[in-house]
Amino acid sequence: MHGMQKKIVAATPAIASVIARARLPDAKLVMLRDEAFLILETHELQYVSRLHSTQVGVHPRNGAASGIVAQEVHRKLRKLVQAGFSFEECRNAAAVEREPGEVGDSMELKNALLVDASGGQLASVAASSLKVFSLTCGHTNQALRAAHHGQISEQDPNLGRAIREGLNWKAMVWQAAREWLELVDLLIYADNIPTSNISRADTNIVDLWRINKAAKAMQNVKTIDWSEIVTLVQRTQD
Repeated sequence: MHGMQKKIVAATPAIASVIARARLPDAKLVMLRDEAFLILETHELQYVSRLHSTQVGVHPRNGAASGIVAQEVHRKLRKLVQAGFSFEECRNAAAVEREPGEVGDSMELKNALLVDASGGQLASVAASSLKVFSLTCGHTNQALRAAHHGQISEQDPNLGRAIREGLNWKAMVWQAAREWLELVDLLIYADNIPTSNISRADTNIVDLWRINKAAKAMQNVKTIDWSEIVTLVQRTQD
């Protein structure tokens, strides 16, 4: 058993507990997210890295597998310019490392296809440029990408620094993300719970995707309980 696998085995009981509690209808997702971060850091399955926005794509599981809503990116950028940029608001920017080989290449291709489908509203993705894929702060990072490729006033020094240097990302090693897909989902869902003035509400398409996903999962084990599904979805709504 190599070093990384040993770390995953050691962390498994604690992560399994987090995932089990996250499945409950009344789960405290934000609290569980913070607990998961601590477990990952303790077992050296997550590290912090400053990455320029052009090095960060969006994870396919983020945003109903459609990734990024182009209109939201420009709305986010306008909001950042108007309200000012806060690195503190982005302290939980989380991402997954790019997996070597076909999996990582496929994720980058999906990001490129999102750009193509946006009609020029999203910044282009250079080949082999993406180092991680965001689970949180996806629209913020895409807004920084757009600002980097455009002409944005840097009257706000924090925004200017974020455009030039990027954000500090909590990067989960790709082996852990592959092992615990439900943990990946937890980090995404917890980020959609509005706890600050720059949080965005989920779009209707994201909610519909979550309803459909929950119904399919429930159908595999029991009769669909729509009231339970509504409760699960409402946990991450405004």
